[in-house]
Amino acid sequence: MAVWVFLIIVAVVGAAAVLLYQRTSSGPDVSSPDARSPGRLAQRVGPFRVGTVGLLLGAGFMITYGLVPSGVAMFTVAMFHSVSDGLTVSSTGVAVGMVVPGDRQAGAQGLLGGAQTLMAGLTALLAGVMYDNFGRATAYAVAGGTMLALVAGGLALTGSAWRLRGGHGAVEPQAVVAVD
Repeated sequence: MAVWVFLIIVAVVGAAAVLLYQRTSSGPDVSSPDARSPGRLAQRVGPFRVGTVGLLLGAGFMITYGLVPSGVAMFTVAMFHSVSDGLTVSSTGVAVGMVVPGDRQAGAQGLLGGAQTLMAGLTALLAGVMYDNFGRATAYAVAGGTMLALVAGGLALTGSAWRLRGGHGAVEPQAVVAVD
């Protein structure tokens, strides 16, 4: 029963996100693919806000994976989870682009990708051990709880950057000039 209540809440939040997405994406050139992307939503609303919502939803989905009774139900949850991952993945790159100086963008984006890959590998290893020893529900509950703790830690570290959105605080690209 709790799983279905969570899925209904997620559907309502998802519908609100779609409405917000459509509202913030309207503009003179909505036909271009870039104008209607989650990255554009992160720029308009704020990458730290969009990322937080995506990660909180993702943690809820993670916990739900351990509670659903069948593969079909897990697949259904995964379809909703993929939307929240789209919000999260796009917002992290936008956030780095807004807070890192222009001459360090490439290194910062590379470090972000490396950290994400490292954490994915460690999480897979630890989750596999927990799944084998304690079962599916425990493994997914610990993974979801860890995500919630990391989101709280990230929010504590965000500080005034939480308010960044649009072009405010974003690093402006510099012109490249050939030197003889």
